[in-house]
Amino acid sequence: MIYQQEKLVAAIIDPQTFQEFLAWQKQHQKPSLADTFGELRNLCTEADYVLEIPTRQNRPNPFSDDFENVSP
Repeated sequence: MIYQQEKLVAAIIDPQTFQEFLAWQKQHQKPSLADTFGELRNLCTEADYVLEIPTRQNRPNPFSDDFENVSP
């Protein structure tokens, strides 16, 4: 163990233990959000999926209506 001002900063281990740790870490690593979106993109491509986006429409906004009714 290597300490710097009573704080553990490193540890020296044998290469076999380190390789086992790397294998364990890779097994238990959760996919990132980017990886998940990449997988979803591939699935959509394979299935010829097309996301249909509806045309944009204005919605009522009570806040802006109240703001317009305020006198200066």
